[in-house]
Amino acid sequence: MYAGLERPRGRRWLPLVAMGSGLFTILLSLFMLHVFSRSPTIQPATGHPEHQEPIPEPTTTHVDNFSPIPTPTPTPAVLPDPAQETGFVLNPKDHNAREPKTLRMTWNVTREMREPDGVEKLVYLINGQFPGPVIEARPGDELEINVYNHVENDTDGVAVHWHGLVMNGANAMDGVVGVTQCAIAKNNNFTYRFTLDDKQHGTYWYHAHSHLQRADGLYGGIVIHRPADKETDLVKYNYEQEKLLLVSDWYHWPAPRVLEWYDKAEHFGYEPAPDSLLINGIGAYNCSKAVAARVVNCTMLQKPHIRLPDGDRVRLRIVNTGASAGFSLHLAHGTMEPLAIDGHGLIDNSTSAAGGFGVLYPGERLDVVLDKTTTSKSGRDETLDNALTIELDDGNMPLKNYALTRIQSFPLGDLGSTAKRALTRREDAVELLSLAEINGVALPDDEAAATKPSEIAVFYTTIRNRATHENRPAGLFNHSSWIVKDAFAPPLLAVDEKEWVNLAKEPSPLQNFTVTAFAASAKGEKTRWMDLVVNNLDDKGHPFHLHGQSFYVLVTHKGRKGEQGTYNPFDPESKHDDYPRTPFNHLLKDTVYIPRMGHVVLRLPLTNRGLWLAHCHILWHQAVGMSMVVRVGDVDQDARVAANEFCASQAGS
Repeated sequence: MYAGLERPRGRRWLPLVAMGSGLFTILLSLFMLHVFSRSPTIQPATGHPEHQEPIPEPTTTHVDNFSPIPTPTPTPAVLPDPAQETGFVLNPKDHNAREPKTLRMTWNVTREMREPDGVEKLVYLINGQFPGPVIEARPGDELEINVYNHVENDTDGVAVHWHGLVMNGANAMDGVVGVTQCAIAKNNNFTYRFTLDDKQHGTYWYHAHSHLQRADGLYGGIVIHRPADKETDLVKYNYEQEKLLLVSDWYHWPAPRVLEWYDKAEHFGYEPAPDSLLINGIGAYNCSKAVAARVVNCTMLQKPHIRLPDGDRVRLRIVNTGASAGFSLHLAHGTMEPLAIDGHGLIDNSTSAAGGFGVLYPGERLDVVLDKTTTSKSGRDETLDNALTIELDDGNMPLKNYALTRIQSFPLGDLGSTAKRALTRREDAVELLSLAEINGVALPDDEAAATKPSEIAVFYTTIRNRATHENRPAGLFNHSSWIVKDAFAPPLLAVDEKEWVNLAKEPSPLQNFTVTAFAASAKGEKTRWMDLVVNNLDDKGHPFHLHGQSFYVLVTHKGRKGEQGTYNPFDPESKHDDYPRTPFNHLLKDTVYIPRMGHVVLRLPLTNRGLWLAHCHILWHQAVGMSMVVRVGDVDQDARVAANEFCASQAGS
C-alpha cells in the first residue's frame, strides 16, 4: 500500500505511455483510411482464369463542384389497371318463390400461390376460388356438400363450420375438429348433410374450423333468402338487387407463423396486427411500406374498383371474415338503411339511416339497403366520385404495424351505368351509426314473458401469460381451455364422456378440461330458457360466438374507470344494468362483442341438443385456448356412431 500520493517512480510514466500509444493508434487509423479510400476496389472475375474478361483501366470523371450534377428524371412506374370487383351479385328471385329442395355441391379444397393484394402467399381455394363459392338457398332446403381435401403437403386436415346456422338436429355436421368430427385427412372426403331451419334466413358464412386455415383464405358466404309470403324482401324494403361483401383483415405471413410469433413469451401476449385488408378477396398493398423484418414478394397494384349492381337501391350483405380486427365503413355518397344483424336479427325499423356503420367485429354480419340517390346532412363534396372507406379497428393492435394502411378507400361505382346521380340531402340520416346502440324488433308482451329463464350460468373469460405455461398466453373460460390435442382422433361427440378430459391439450397442469351441461327442453313441453352471463377480465374486447344457438343480447356493459365491470347474478352486491327492457327489443345475434373489463347477459332457448363450441372469434385467442364446450341435453347416439366410423375410415391415411 502507498500512503497519500506517493507511488514508485517507475509507474509515474505509465499514463503518459498509454496516452501516447492511443494517439499513435488514432493517427495510424486515419492514415490507412485515407490510403484505402483512394484505392479502387476491383472484384475479380469468377470462373477459370482463361475465360476471365480483361480488367478495364479505371477512368476519372472531372466534376465542377460549383455546378449541379445532371440526373435523369425517374420514369414513373406504370401500374396495371385497377381490378374490377364485379362478383358476388346475388340471385334472390331464384330462391324466394320456389319450394324447398336438395342442393348438392362438390368442393375440392387446395392450396396455391395467389396475390390477393399484390403480395404472394399460399392461399386456400375451393374449386380454384378464393373466397369460396357463395351458397344461396331458402329455408327448408337440404344442403349436401361433399368436401375433398386435396391440399398438398397437408398435415392439419380440413373441416368446414357453418357460422350462424342453428344446425337443429344436425350437431354432427357443425364442422368443428375435436368436438363434432375429426379433420378430413389428405386425399379423403366428408359429406356435410343438413336441412336449413324453416324459420332461419339472412346472411351467414362458412369457414374452416381446422387449425388456422380461416386466416389463409378458407371461407365463403351463405345467403338464405326469405321466401315470399305476401311480399318478397325486394318489395318489402324497396330495393332492386343484392350484393355480398366479404371484408377481412389479411396477414402476409402464413397463419401458423403468425401464431408462432404471438405464442412466444417475449411478445407478452400482444396480438400481431394484420398487414392489409381485402374486399371479396382482393385489395392493394403499398409495397413501399413493407418492413425489413417481413420480406415479401410484392407487385404494386391500384386500389380495386368495387362495382355494385345498377339501380338506385341495392341490398348489401356485409360479413367480417377477418381473423383479428373489427372494422367501420362509410360512403362518400349515399345512405344505408340497416335491416338485420347476424342474419335474422331484424333491426327496429325506426333506426336512423346512416352514411356509415361501426364497429363490425370478426364473425358478425350486417344487412343494409344502400340508397345511391341520397346523402347524409354533412357538407360533403358531391362532385367527387363515390368511394367506400374501410377503417380497421385498432382495439386489438397493441403493437403498431408500419406496413399496414389501416384506413383505405376503394372507388365505388355501378356495373353498367357511369352517369352521376343527382343527390338529395337526407335530414334524418346520421353520419356514423354505432352498431352497439341498435335495437331489435320488439317481441309481443306474451312472447317476451315466455323467455323467463329457468337457469342462469356465469362464466369468466381471460387471456393470461402464465408461468406454468412458460409465460406464454393461455385463453381461459372458468379456469378451463379447449385446444385440440389430435385433429385426427375421434372427437368428443364420438367417445364416452369419461374420456373427454383426455382429448384436450390444456396449457397448464393447473387446468382441467370440463364441459358444462344444461338440460334441454322436453319435447312437447314449454321451452326452457337460460341466461348466460359472460364476464371479460381483460383490458381488450372479445367477439364471442356460440355455435348452434341464437341469443338475445340483454346487456352489454363496458367497465367504467376504476370499475372491474364484472357481474355475478348470485351476488346481491354485484352491480348491473337492469334487464330485460320493456318493450323487449333486444337484438337477436349469434356473435357478440364483450367490451374490455365488462360483461354481456345473453338469453337463449335450450332447444338445440348436442355439443356446441363457444369461443372468441379472434383467431389467435381461440388458438391459445379461449374456447369452451357446452352440452345441451344428451348426445345423439347415431351421431356418435357415425363420427366414430368416419374417423376409423381414415386410419392410416
